[in-house]
Amino acid sequence: MKAGATAAGISNADDIDLAINFFGNLETSLETCSGACAKPLFGISRDVGKGPVQKECVENIVDTLESLMGPGIVCLLTFFILLCACCGGFPLCCGFNEDDLETG
Repeated sequence: MKAGATAAGISNADDIDLAINFFGNLETSLETCSGACAKPLFGISRDVGKGPVQKECVENIVDTLESLMGPGIVCLLTFFILLCACCGGFPLCCGFNEDDLETG
């Protein structure tokens, strides 16, 4: 059992370790970044001797995306399919599928 972890807090400690490992791997793969929401003074896995980070990891991730055209097209296509499904299913919920003889 980890230091400071109680029976109820084991999942919280595991979640924190998972987040630290995730951001550590992200910093390692993107090399010149650290953090997600704000630029920290030091990174999780970055050597202190390299000095402070230059960018947030989110900025590096956005810079690596060359074009958002592909995901944009997928999102629009999904939107139109779901809109058609919603409009097509709406009459089923309003009782338009019942026979006139049954409502009589």
